[in-house]
Amino acid sequence: EPSAGRELACWVARPDGSRARMGRMEFASGLAYWTGWDDELKAAGPGTTFGVTMVDADGRPVGPGDLLTGTVQGG
Repeated sequence: EPSAGRELACWVARPDGSRARMGRMEFASGLAYWTGWDDELKAAGPGTTFGVTMVDADGRPVGPGDLLTGTVQGG
């Protein structure tokens, strides 16, 4: 889990290359998860990049880079 004042921000890349914040990772019983829905997800077709980044209380990235990235599969 992140230390005090930090969180794991979930995001999805928009077609213009910017990132839409989708929420944060939650923690329970040693498991990290995200759940929810956002209109940005409707546009997340095959090839869309998503990820998780450690951020500070102001939402600025902390550390060397993204902790997790992936690509939506399907089609």
